[in-house]
Amino acid sequence: MDITAWRTRLEAGGFVMHQAAERFLAEFGGLTFAHRGPGISLARAPFELDPLLCLVPRWQAYPG
Repeated sequence: MDITAWRTRLEAGGFVMHQAAERFLAEFGGLTFAHRGPGISLARAPFELDPLLCLVPRWQAYPG
């Protein structure tokens, strides 16, 4: 996966991307997990591997 757009936005936000992060995002970036339900010590909750979410304050990233 091409991560150029992510890198550009993150660097504009003051982040520096290292090689391990580049490799991880190239392989797993953009994946979404929609599983919900009970867990052992914490309920399962949906999440996505989108590095741009770190540019938005958490309370703004999840409307409603």
